[in-house]
Amino acid sequence: KSAVEKRLFVLKNQGHIHTAGST
Repeated sequence: KSAVEKRLFVLKNQGHIHTAGST
């Protein structure tokens, strides 16, 4: 995987965690 893909994957995961925490 490229660095960009990895970064997007991390950001996506952080977004899910943030959403779950807000619920």
